[in-house]
Amino acid sequence: MSDIVMPSDEMMRHTSMSMSSVSWFEFLLDEHKLDNHLQQQNPDPSPCQLIIQFLQQAEAHLAASTALVREIPTTPNGQNDSRSEDGNMHDKLVVKESKKVIALKLLALKVAAHLNWNLNILLRNIPVALLQILLNELMRLTVDGDIEEIKSTVSDYNSISEETLFSLQLFHRWALLAVVRDSFPRRPIKSFVQVQGQVDPAIAYHALNEIIMRNLRESTAVSIENLEKCIQCGRVLKLPVSKCFPVLSDNTEDFSLIWDNCVTVTPQEYHCQVDDPVFINVDNARLKGYHHGCQSLQGVTQQEPPEKVTLYEKSEACRRNGFKGIVDVLIEDNLRQELTMIYRSELEDEIGTKGDSLSEVYVQVSICNVVRGVMEGKALVSLLADVIEDADPQTIEFLILVLGRALHGASFSQKSNLKCFV
Repeated sequence: MSDIVMPSDEMMRHTSMSMSSVSWFEFLLDEHKLDNHLQQQNPDPSPCQLIIQFLQQAEAHLAASTALVREIPTTPNGQNDSRSEDGNMHDKLVVKESKKVIALKLLALKVAAHLNWNLNILLRNIPVALLQILLNELMRLTVDGDIEEIKSTVSDYNSISEETLFSLQLFHRWALLAVVRDSFPRRPIKSFVQVQGQVDPAIAYHALNEIIMRNLRESTAVSIENLEKCIQCGRVLKLPVSKCFPVLSDNTEDFSLIWDNCVTVTPQEYHCQVDDPVFINVDNARLKGYHHGCQSLQGVTQQEPPEKVTLYEKSEACRRNGFKGIVDVLIEDNLRQELTMIYRSELEDEIGTKGDSLSEVYVQVSICNVVRGVMEGKALVSLLADVIEDADPQTIEFLILVLGRALHGASFSQKSNLKCFV
């Protein structure tokens, strides 16, 4: 995977976050300030905002240093040593990172360690381009050799160190998660309150993110094979914590990472998630949703304890069973309001395509949805008028039944909406 050229120094200045109570440079001046800040209940800036600020500032200073290196004075004979015969600069310039750049990157790693390297949080809040820089920096500190070459090949997980094992699997997990997330329709990365004249980081990094995602998609097979090798090796992982990364000061001449502070992650932990999550955390609700979605596609029915079954699960079971009992579920949902109106409308549309066999159920579902909408304060009188225009007595009785049950358990505002509707 090739290196990505970061935005220019000027762009970096325009992609900073909104004004916070603490500035990023204060964490360079006091080695205890970051730990104290992260222990607050709702720190401002948040951990992910800090990572973005530290990495942006590091890249800005690195870009400035690169620009200075390119301005090499000409030789006595008038020739510029850094240019080729066609007048173009050489493609690669070796720029030594300053102490300030190293310190900023270590601070970013320290914050990521505080978040337990939770990729769900990091992917949701940090642009892909900056997150790649963060993981690359971790690999540079733990991996011997050219990290670009190592990322694009399958490593021997039986011979590498425990710290290297962690950084490699973390990178390849991130690569696959990023590709999966990119394939779904999603909201933009959360942006903060904009200051006039500043550009949203999500916009500034959009082009870079597209290039990175294309490279990640091309390398998915390598990432999958690496993770398979990681699982098969059955070795212990060493998860770096915040105390592994020092805070550099002006007097620091050299530094070393304190790997003895790492947390041990057993193979059982990352194989099966058998204990309280330390290494990763599982979104149970999302996982359960995927599970029931697969059940619906495959037509598989699985019995679950009634007390643990949600209304969504009940409705999906009704859908697989020819929509038997779906009306009772929707009447119950009018009070509990677990199902979204979009989902309920999709059910109504699907039943409407089934023909005369479910015409009565279709009318009842339509009435349930109208009552639910009215409880939310939506004016849906015209829809109900269409439903009951030529309705028989049974349909009128059903409408009264649904309204009665809704009034029985509705809140004060919902009762007011229903009374106005009636």
